[in-house]
Amino acid sequence: MTTIPSALACAVRGGECVLWAGAGIGALAGLPGWLELLEGWVAALPDEEREGLAPLLARGRLRPVLGQVLRLRPELATLPDEAAPLLRAAAGVLGKIRWRAILASAYPTVIAQALAGDGDPPRAHSHRELARPTLRGHRPDSAPLLVKTPAAGRPMRADRGLFALVEECVRAQTILFLGFELDDPDFVAVRELLARTGRGRRHYAVIPGISAAEAAELLESYGIEVIADEALRDPAAALAALYEATWEAPEGPLNVRVDRVMLDLARTLAELPLRADLAVDAALTVGVTEASLLLAQLDPAEAGRMEAGLRLRLGGLMAAHGRLEEARGHFEAALAQKPGPEYQALARLGLGRAAGLRGHFEAALAEVTAAAAIDRSLALWPEEMTPRALVAVDAANTVMICEDGAGAALEVCTRALPRPAGSHLERRFTSELARLSALRHPALQAISGGGCDGQSFWTIAAPTTGPTLAATLAREGQLEIFQALRLAMTVLDGLAALHSEGLVHGDLRAEQVVLGAEGARLVGLGFAPLSNPRRPSLRRVSDGLVAPEVLAGEAVSPASDLYRAGALLFRCLCGRAPLHAASTASRLRAGIDPRVDDLLARALHPDVARRPSPRRLRAELAAIVSVPMMLVSRLSS
Repeated sequence: MTTIPSALACAVRGGECVLWAGAGIGALAGLPGWLELLEGWVAALPDEEREGLAPLLARGRLRPVLGQVLRLRPELATLPDEAAPLLRAAAGVLGKIRWRAILASAYPTVIAQALAGDGDPPRAHSHRELARPTLRGHRPDSAPLLVKTPAAGRPMRADRGLFALVEECVRAQTILFLGFELDDPDFVAVRELLARTGRGRRHYAVIPGISAAEAAELLESYGIEVIADEALRDPAAALAALYEATWEAPEGPLNVRVDRVMLDLARTLAELPLRADLAVDAALTVGVTEASLLLAQLDPAEAGRMEAGLRLRLGGLMAAHGRLEEARGHFEAALAQKPGPEYQALARLGLGRAAGLRGHFEAALAEVTAAAAIDRSLALWPEEMTPRALVAVDAANTVMICEDGAGAALEVCTRALPRPAGSHLERRFTSELARLSALRHPALQAISGGGCDGQSFWTIAAPTTGPTLAATLAREGQLEIFQALRLAMTVLDGLAALHSEGLVHGDLRAEQVVLGAEGARLVGLGFAPLSNPRRPSLRRVSDGLVAPEVLAGEAVSPASDLYRAGALLFRCLCGRAPLHAASTASRLRAGIDPRVDDLLARALHPDVARRPSPRRLRAELAAIVSVPMMLVSRLSS
């Protein structure tokens, strides 16, 4: 007795099954499958072109044979007349089954005739005729959508509309593959497309004669369960068995609504890397509200079916938007599924990032160390070093204290790009790093080395001690006026030293100023290509500090560094960033020398040429500090 899986029969009964028909469906009209077609085409080739093809056919290697025929004699590779008379007894049952859609890799006219019965056949749409093909508005009790997929030998992966339809079928429907042999050119192309859509629901394929190993590979790689019953070799017999099983199948929930929510989530987050630190830029361009509304449609049991990869992307999204408890929950849920080592490591790294952003640095160190133990490529420190402490995490940087082979403590600052940089940018980073390593100045952190792997960039420096300016401002709101002015002088000293060597900081902000016992120091210099403030992650941490010309697309420059220094001084004095160049500090805070207003207006001037150099601005600040306004008034009188 033939056994049809009950889940397949239930999907058919519920009107949620998609038939994907291969060339073997032509048997319903007495038409040949791929093996017979290729044997005929190869026989029509001249002797010198036929050489070597027959052995391939004998071994079932149909796709390379088709490729050779298309290269040598494309005019031969045409399917036979699709209007051949149907074998009514064999084909009639096809039209009785409640298909949601039918994808036809071959013989769409045969399928249309079988669906028609005594009426007019439905139209077989070309995959290119459907601008946004979807089954969402297609009622299960209506005639199935019939779509002709690309001819064998042409890549399915190039068509976005077809990809979207297949992705929807894979994730939210049940697919039955019928009329395919394992090595059919069509089925090879289908599997290539399925590899791109990712895993979804359980699907089924009628492929008699397949080995147990081949069937296991289809299930593991594509989620396709093989029905290998020899009694179903004839497509008509397979359809009859399915139709009979449908009547005996119980009615029950098919979870299509849940699967469509999962599909919408997957599409919303499709551009996010699985690795949380690489996902920040992409995550900040995705509306977190949209993802939250989709999640709200799932109860806890339904959300528990979410695959680990989607959990990792949700965790990265929530972490980037500061929703750290939700991020931790998604990373932990991914781990709870006991995924493979790659996903385990990514989940651990995500948990470390979420903990670091919350300021739980010991927990963060444990997680990132566990991630690196599983997958060394995820390590945030150079291979020759041992991590000892994690001291800072934000949208752009991860800062750790590591120990080198001689036992010396060094500070490693790691930054990552969302995608690999080109070799020219790597060379520029290496060149700037070498120049900075030779530079020593009391206002700059001493850099001793670094490296990059194309996507992660790290610098090695002497550790700094003391709170950051960001932490101080978060606690106190603003600085005492003369303290802010003196700090600005130190910042300008550091910028002047950098600019004299042809370097720019590019990422000056409160987090990059350390207030140590021996004075303030600039850290975290923004090397190319890391200092592009148009990156959403840098825009997030540099809000209100980026020069207008840089926002408009120009490269960072000494003048844009000067703008940042002026904006940072304004923040220290007034407790917030300036809204524009005409912002007046003395109106926001009593006691600010009016000369500071003039100085800030020039530092924040939209015209790059009107901004002073760091040395000149520093000299003017020194004059204000050494000769207060009260004394100026007395002298002028």
